[in-house]
Amino acid sequence: MKLRQCRLITISLLLLILLSGCRGATEPTKDYYDLESDIESIGDILGKQDIVILGESTHWSTEIAKQKTDLIDYLAKEHGFNKLFLETNDSKFNYYQEKGLPMTDGVAAQYQHEIFNKYLDGSNKSIQVLPMDWASGYAGKRASSVSILEENIVDEISEYNLGLAEEFKRSEFALRDWFSKGLLKGKKVGYFKRSTNVYEAIRSQVFLTISQ
Repeated sequence: MKLRQCRLITISLLLLILLSGCRGATEPTKDYYDLESDIESIGDILGKQDIVILGESTHWSTEIAKQKTDLIDYLAKEHGFNKLFLETNDSKFNYYQEKGLPMTDGVAAQYQHEIFNKYLDGSNKSIQVLPMDWASGYAGKRASSVSILEENIVDEISEYNLGLAEEFKRSEFALRDWFSKGLLKGKKVGYFKRSTNVYEAIRSQVFLTISQ
């Protein structure tokens, strides 16, 4: 998967923080939006981005699942989004897909709503569903896990600028340490600061041309 050749949506609680720096934020025009009545306005805001991360605190009720899939369908139809990354075990997902087994059995519980079948069974041709595995791990005092998407980004950038790829990886590890200590270990960590904005540095490279 080439990041610069697609527009993607990820569904996650943790990756909402990890990937939100990939594009600059678009300022909303009002303080509150209702998904049912304001879906076009929401689509206009999100449609200007290359990556949209959908996160929330309940790990999905049926109502949340319906609202999210409505928004996913709208972004795919009206704004050309064509990749849907689910925060779920990638090896299990790939095994079920390759063996032709029911995909609802091969994803995390929050994606086993019936409403998700249209993505998992391939009947929705406009969006390709892919796994994004993330779990906290520790090596000494450092978080040790790297997501599949991040590995792909590092590999791609390495083809053009090895130093920048390593800077991106260090930045992601630093963020994981901060996030893991604060959320998972209950430590007071304060506000996370980066010495440089690695996302802007990546976007400014001539080799990165983002398809609109």
